[in-house]
Amino acid sequence: MTTPDPTVEAALERVKQLDRAGDLDGAKEEVERLRLELQPTATVQIRSRLLRVGARVLRHRHERASLRNAGNAAGSALAISQAAPTPNGTAVTLASLEVAACELASGDVDAAIRRVEGVRDHPDPAISGWAHLIVGRSRLAQGRHFPAIASMHNAIAEFQRHGHAHRTAAARLWLAVALDDAGRVEEAHRALTEDRAVWTGDAPVRRVSILHRLTSAANARSRGEIGSRFACSPRRGSSSTAPQACAWNGRGCIGFGPSVTGSGDSSDGPTLSWPLRTRPNLLISRLRGPGPVCRSHPCHRHRSLWVPQMSPRGRTRRSASTTRCWRHWTA
Repeated sequence: MTTPDPTVEAALERVKQLDRAGDLDGAKEEVERLRLELQPTATVQIRSRLLRVGARVLRHRHERASLRNAGNAAGSALAISQAAPTPNGTAVTLASLEVAACELASGDVDAAIRRVEGVRDHPDPAISGWAHLIVGRSRLAQGRHFPAIASMHNAIAEFQRHGHAHRTAAARLWLAVALDDAGRVEEAHRALTEDRAVWTGDAPVRRVSILHRLTSAANARSRGEIGSRFACSPRRGSSSTAPQACAWNGRGCIGFGPSVTGSGDSSDGPTLSWPLRTRPNLLISRLRGPGPVCRSHPCHRHRSLWVPQMSPRGRTRRSASTTRCWRHWTA
């Protein structure tokens, strides 16, 4: 068994930290730098890991070209791992799961389910949990809520067995999305509040934290707590658990206190609730009536939430080709 290189491990961890923080451009540049630096002497295992991490970063960008390149990188990682003189079973499985995640992000949910079908019983709970999560999200995209919820519960159980708090919270968040989509809004609310500290702490996974905020806003609307208004989650440090009213100003989400419920003190004044500075995360959800159909989400059903895609110059684009629903963008 090859001993991991501490320098390479630290560099890969740096890429993951940039990815979690939402700096996808920085993460992509770091992957390219590592690839050029390590390519001449990299082992099969290192090359496969670099390709997998690069695919993960590209997949999180949610752009058509990036998703295509992510699928190619994940496929190359799988081919390299399988063609090794002594294939590493774990590396092959992880590469296969990354390919499935890319297929799910691209909308090919049937292929994603088929690819992970035999991985759900893997002895490593981190791997089996990821497989269950991919299946659950695929079933959710198909509108099959009961099997989606069951798979999310399995993913939570596996991640808890693994002892990974953030993965457990992420799986529970997707459970809340499935429950809310199925109309079980009170159960969704309980799932959303259970891990609130994870998503409002000092260093949350920014991409998933945005999904938590948007899901909380959608759930609050389903429960009748807010009407057809812009919404965001409570500002950090606020004692109120009610969603805040907010407005889109082209840069981020501006909180205006608990005005939607009218039950709290509005003396806090406006505050920048969640600055959205990185391009893939320039998201805001407008909770209003029926809106344009998301043309990228596999089910084409989520009309109620429109997320503007921002151009590099900060201008909002609303053409049919760039309309996305919040669930697609934060997947």
